[in-house]
Amino acid sequence: MSPDSDRWTTEGNKRRPSESARIPAIPASIIAIAELVVPRSIPTILSTQGSYADAPQNTISELRIDNTSSAKDIAAVHCLVTAGATVEPIDQVRCLTNHSTGRLGAKLADTLARSGHQVTLLLSSTAQYSPKVKSVSTSNFSTTSDLEKLLKAHSTANPDAVFHVAAVSDFKTARPEQGKIASDNSHTLKLIPTPKLIQRFRKWFPEAILIGWKYEVNGGRASALVAGTAQVKRCRTDACVVNGPAYGEGYGVIDRTGQLRSANDSRALFRALKRLLT
Repeated sequence: MSPDSDRWTTEGNKRRPSESARIPAIPASIIAIAELVVPRSIPTILSTQGSYADAPQNTISELRIDNTSSAKDIAAVHCLVTAGATVEPIDQVRCLTNHSTGRLGAKLADTLARSGHQVTLLLSSTAQYSPKVKSVSTSNFSTTSDLEKLLKAHSTANPDAVFHVAAVSDFKTARPEQGKIASDNSHTLKLIPTPKLIQRFRKWFPEAILIGWKYEVNGGRASALVAGTAQVKRCRTDACVVNGPAYGEGYGVIDRTGQLRSANDSRALFRALKRLLT
């Protein structure tokens, strides 16, 4: 990673390099397309002729990633990837979980490894997919607490980038039952919030490039981008991948400047994410 990249220090303040160091040239494989109108709450940057310029406050520039591009790989770095769903027990038989299969995270781990990066994958024990590249080091988690412990343990290795693809449960039961709850009566479950692990990432990985995920169901693309932008600001991450029914087809990668990179499929998404490692 470049020492001049726009990063956060351990004190939580940005190091701001010179303007020329912060303004990357837009590769020929990235094609600027029409502006997307979004609410004023999203910070804006307009990309024109390979540099950034001010844009109206009700727009956000969008760059579409060419799926056929072949960007040069950067120097190898250590990447930590999380993938799959957490599982929160209700009793010793039943659990709370979600639909995440671990497919995207496992494929991202493979893509990074094939590009020459050192990759550690924290993978759900219920994941339906696993990495195919043998060099990927894998550890498994079940609950949110399990994942938290693994993240803390791997923070001592000082990874250069963290890709938080895992779908972490928002709730868990206040007190899981021992044995199996009888099925012949109605029951009421008390759910309590689980810790927002991504909000602790900057503390655990103070010098790493941090990329979060935001899967949105309600609303539309504009509101999904607002949610992604809010995550970047609140958690002090470097970028957020936005997808789900609210966003629509494909993926959007929105960074701290408010620049949106749009990818039609996972291959284009992975190319966009690899560019964030520079």
